[in-house]
Amino acid sequence: MSAEREKLVSETVAEETVDEKVVTAERIPIVEEELVVGKVRRETGRVRISSTTEEITQPVSAELERREVDIQEIDIGEVVREAPGVRSENGVTIIPVLEERLVVRKELVLVKELHIREVTRTEVFEDEVILRKTSVEVTRDGDEEVLPM
Repeated sequence: MSAEREKLVSETVAEETVDEKVVTAERIPIVEEELVVGKVRRETGRVRISSTTEEITQPVSAELERREVDIQEIDIGEVVREAPGVRSENGVTIIPVLEERLVVRKELVLVKELHIREVTRTEVFEDEVILRKTSVEVTRDGDEEVLPM
């Protein structure tokens, strides 16, 4: 205990005579203590953290849409005065194919048409994919206790 922390309080009592006896007072120190609390950081142990990644094969299925075209060549062989344009009939795109032929006179002949029909098919796609999963393990040094995460 330091001197700064102590408070000494004392009383002095005068000497008195009681029935021919001399009574002398004594000094009694009164002490007060004060508490100072602090904290100190210290290492109590260590932990080790490790992680592992595992690969999991998982089947996957999805509907895929594929568009295909069906092209038909239709021979026409018809002489025309002017070139017909591209047209659509009942979901079929028709593209005229023309050529000029040299004869005694020049004629425009519609040789053939290309009929293009769009067909949509749905098919199921199945494959296996690799997914990764990471797990963490914490080990406290010294007691080898494994703490799962």
